[in-house]
Amino acid sequence: MADPGTVSRRAGLALAAGILLLLFALDAWWALSGASDRIDHFALVWLRDPGDARTLRVPAWTLQVAIAITSIGAAPIRAPAAVAGVVWLFVAKRRREAIALFVAVASAAIALPLTKIGFARARPDLIWQLVTEKKASFPSGHAFGAAVTFPLLGLLAGRSFWMWAGIVLAFAIGLSRVFLGVHWLSDVLGGWLLGGAWVCATVAVLARR
Repeated sequence: MADPGTVSRRAGLALAAGILLLLFALDAWWALSGASDRIDHFALVWLRDPGDARTLRVPAWTLQVAIAITSIGAAPIRAPAAVAGVVWLFVAKRRREAIALFVAVASAAIALPLTKIGFARARPDLIWQLVTEKKASFPSGHAFGAAVTFPLLGLLAGRSFWMWAGIVLAFAIGLSRVFLGVHWLSDVLGGWLLGGAWVCATVAVLARR
């Protein structure tokens, strides 16, 4: 017979995943209907020089910091980090968690391009982009991938500090995409929400006494 506490945790996590997916759907409508245009535009312009969209009103070093942070959220860094986590879990004989981490990250990597194709939202114009991106904009792949990978790695490390560090890192990576002008704020919000749903669903599967 299943432990009532385990059942309750799984139900709570499943409910959280469902709520996050609903919020993702609302964000998609908000973004694609044009309802988010005003906030999205403000998020791009508030740190830019009014006379030159490519000039920032913050110290020059912040651009390099943003590029470094956004690089951490790119697949060439996320993927090896996830692989290292899977290997570590297998070596530690935590095979169930290793498989769950692999499935979560791999399925997210498969779902992302399909989701982008489905929504087919254009990125901000090149005049805003401080680095160049060409793929579809919604949801942010960096925000989505980081929200799946880093909090899960932190959670499976067994310390709440690392889980929260992973959440903060995913948050910073998402904001860096807006700062660099390659995503609308609503794209990033969509990535966070979808990633959060992915994590909740994964942990719900793992939840046990």
